[in-house]
Amino acid sequence: MTQVLPLGIDIGATRIRVAVAERRRHGAISLLEIASRERGDATDAESDEVTVMILEDLHRELGLRQRECVSALGVPQATLRSVQFPKMNWFERRSAARFEVFGEYGESIGRCTRVRVHSIDRASGLFAVGTVDDAEVRHHLAILRKARLRVAGIDHDACALRRVLGDLDAVVDIGYETVRLHVFKQEPPVSWTAGVGGVDVTRRIASELSIDAASAERRKRILGVAGAGESARESCVDAICSLIEGARAGGMRVAEVGFVGNGARLPGVAESVAEGTGARVEIAVPALLRTARMSGEALSSGSPDWTLAAALTTWRTA
Repeated sequence: MTQVLPLGIDIGATRIRVAVAERRRHGAISLLEIASRERGDATDAESDEVTVMILEDLHRELGLRQRECVSALGVPQATLRSVQFPKMNWFERRSAARFEVFGEYGESIGRCTRVRVHSIDRASGLFAVGTVDDAEVRHHLAILRKARLRVAGIDHDACALRRVLGDLDAVVDIGYETVRLHVFKQEPPVSWTAGVGGVDVTRRIASELSIDAASAERRKRILGVAGAGESARESCVDAICSLIEGARAGGMRVAEVGFVGNGARLPGVAESVAEGTGARVEIAVPALLRTARMSGEALSSGSPDWTLAAALTTWRTA
């Protein structure tokens, strides 16, 4: 007997991914299918409607009956940190957690922020404190529900990635506008962001070659920087190296690093980060993705883009 797990849904800045997985009788999880689609050039006013339509189309395309799903948020919309509390009841601990969060983030944390506390080691008083922007949660839920999906949970992307790549020290997620570093070897995982991403390289290529953004993006995917956009690529590398060195300065081990995200495929970035930091860097391909029925070539090319969606299917098994 098998059980279809909640769908993993990754709503990115420019692309949407839906992953389907099942848990077999002996407990092993297999990825059945995964599909993705570009969101296109929709304006802000149209973006939510386009996202809903794409989710509905992907659901039909995959021939799914399952409508339960898990999606994710990450920094800066959602944060995680560990805090040690003295012995106190639930209400006191929740109030203390909010005080701790306010002390760190100041006025940026207000009534619109949800604060949650989860035990790590109750005997020593160590707890994980999470915050999430309430407006972001409501917005995320509204999109999924308009697509007639039932939301089982909203995960933190660092926690999802650690479930499938926990043998690594850290993961670098290179997205459209941001780079995120998730360091795994502590509880909870710690995340940092830098305000660079794949779009910066695209814009630089477009500017240097006097072509439109769509043509620059196609060129980047086929040729990499190849004589244009080199300065933006180097800025991305520098930002990743700075995040890694910052984590090390805080006493964290960052020796084995996996790359995920659509920008992870940009030629030369992983190699340059390895050279700049001395870390062993690889394009991460989690074991869960290797269970999918697809060719090795498709797996190696698609893995960076699919990893988070696949990881979200494991939410209920954590």
